[in-house]
Amino acid sequence: MSDKTALFTAGGWLRVTATVLVVIGAPALFRSRDVSQRPFDVTPLRALQATHPDCILVGDSMLATRIDPTRLNEIADRRCAVLGYPGTASAVWYLIMENIIGRLLPPPRWTIIFFRDRQLTRPAMRTTGRCRERLEPFMLGQESAFQAQLEKATLRQSPLFERISRFLYPVQTYRYECSENLREHALKLVSHSAMKNLVRDATKDLFDLHNLRNNVAPASSVNNDENDGLNSEDVTFADSLNGSFLPMMLTIAERQHIRLLFFRVKRRPPDNAPFVEDGPGAQRYQHDLRTYLAKRGAILFDETREGDVSPGFYGEGDHVAQTMMRRYTDLFWQKIHALLSSTIDGAVPSVAP
Repeated sequence: MSDKTALFTAGGWLRVTATVLVVIGAPALFRSRDVSQRPFDVTPLRALQATHPDCILVGDSMLATRIDPTRLNEIADRRCAVLGYPGTASAVWYLIMENIIGRLLPPPRWTIIFFRDRQLTRPAMRTTGRCRERLEPFMLGQESAFQAQLEKATLRQSPLFERISRFLYPVQTYRYECSENLREHALKLVSHSAMKNLVRDATKDLFDLHNLRNNVAPASSVNNDENDGLNSEDVTFADSLNGSFLPMMLTIAERQHIRLLFFRVKRRPPDNAPFVEDGPGAQRYQHDLRTYLAKRGAILFDETREGDVSPGFYGEGDHVAQTMMRRYTDLFWQKIHALLSSTIDGAVPSVAP
């Protein structure tokens, strides 16, 4: 009997069935808790505990490429700290509020959060796949309440098939970590420790997209946030508030007696065209956001209304060019310092609607 014929015997089918069940079923046995999590990074907490800043700035690359910390502390009338983490979003900013800023004694008087458009109510933004590695260093333990809210937000924005997949295989949240672990094990098999980095770099170069097919252009590095709901005219503030981390950030600030200022950055116009005003949907969203924040004792500053930030400030994408960071920092403090100084006994200073 040939091997091909043997495959279709009762025993052959049994082995095939068993293999399929193991391949499909085994991953479902692993829960998220079965995969190691990156440890909490105490470095920013200790740095803030040592300097006791009165004002802390938090954000992603919109902050990191705009504010020069050295220049800010030269011109500010208070000690400031800048926590700019490129590739993060509101989930990380909440964790920073909860596990870093919220643990400072004494707490800072002000925290300023840099954001774009609807970013404050996109809780699942930049939390899955490789973005997970930016999330975990700010988590203290499993963060069960945070994880539950994040999972709901992730499922809501996912297609039905992906929702089913995540329910059956929660460990897939860590698939990139598993891939990295497998790669490290493979490197250990083919090289000793002294050569591991050389082998890794050579492999990356060998399989670089430029070297695989010279007739195919590499994938674009264009920022895809525009397609992630930041500019959607159909997204209302009321519908996106519930389930976001914004109310939780405000609660931490209230508990610790920290004033929050949310700074909406001005985005670069496409192809160096003139700046475009918000559409009707975006205007309603920002109006509702401002009203909600004022009720919670926070402030919204909308830089998109400021004419002094011209297209010449920008480098790549929405980032400010490095040569313009010092000038931008000066302009930023000129706009903000009066707001920080005029707040007395919990009153919210008036900001033009």
